Amino acid sequence: MNKKFSYFLPYSPFQDLSGFCNDHQSRYPADWVYRPLGMELEITAACNLGCAGCAVEKSANVLSTEIIEKIFAGAAGTGIAFYTLTGGEPFQSFDRLLEIIKIAPLDLYKINTNGFAFDTIQNTEKLLTRLYFSTHNRFLKPGLYISQGQQNIAGIPLLNSIYALVSALTLLDPERFFITLANFDYNPENMEKIEKEFQLLLDKYQLPLNLFDFHFIKIVDPVLCSTAIRKSTRDNEETGLEMLVERFNERILNCSPQAVINNNDYLGPRLFVRANGDVFACPGFSLVHRIGNIRTESLEGILYNANQSKIIRRLFSGGLPALYKEMQRSSPTLANRSLNSLSGPCNICAYLKNC
Repeated sequence: MNKKFSYFLPYSPFQDLSGFCNDHQSRYPADWVYRPLGMELEITAACNLGCAGCAVEKSANVLSTEIIEKIFAGAAGTGIAFYTLTGGEPFQSFDRLLEIIKIAPLDLYKINTNGFAFDTIQNTEKLLTRLYFSTHNRFLKPGLYISQGQQNIAGIPLLNSIYALVSALTLLDPERFFITLANFDYNPENMEKIEKEFQLLLDKYQLPLNLFDFHFIKIVDPVLCSTAIRKSTRDNEETGLEMLVERFNERILNCSPQAVINNNDYLGPRLFVRANGDVFACPGFSLVHRIGNIRTESLEGILYNANQSKIIRRLFSGGLPALYKEMQRSSPTLANRSLNSLSGPCNICAYLKNC
């Protein structure tokens, strides 16, 4: 049995999610409904894999250090308290990861990775040690989010995740670091096979996971909101919405918003900055609605304009039912399909109105 997951460092002034959320969101103007707690930075669109269902279109796009410094400067004075680094594959340039962490005035929440860099115990120990001692968080426990499933099918050994767990258990303070393993696959047979293989490895190495902040989550279809976001950038918002509704109708995931909070699978809301500079109101934002571009606009301006947007205000004050109403208004044909107005594929939209 895994120990109960905790977001917070032992010396943090916050030890519960509601207090942390309320404190930081109170720093925004009172009439704002979109008040992000954090941001997810897609620092590169380059990746060493080609996983099925990936939302990232490989390109040479990167968020330069200059742009990232601009983002961090814009976050000052807002309620944004943390950041996540994602890609592409962030560990393809580990020294740059450390550079970003060094200049960041915010807490590092997690780094998303396919785990390719953890190919031996020795390499993994070096990487995790350097990463661990580079962080300077005030509130949140930093960690790794290692994707499994399609990543393993694309060539990453499951053993890499074991090396990460072994190294963390050996070297790091479990009160100050966490690891999440997320099993992504749209094929239930593949998922079941990978889960069985991984359990055999856990048994073989006899890892005392109850001593560490480790949790394992399962997402059957990784191409829910992400597919809609990717498709909308190619075509238009209605095409993205149509694909999203199709995924809703499949009812792959159906957890209550409270279950998401209880399982600690999401800390938000947070804005999402893609490697080309495009900014979305949420990493999985269901309306597929771009709110600006950080290359040409300031973060302060993007946040202000987002809160003047009727669509953003409607959604972030009303959750997923408001999304349904917006779709009834703007795309009645899509809305007439059997869209579940109480829970979404990631349940974030219904959760936002409670945070």
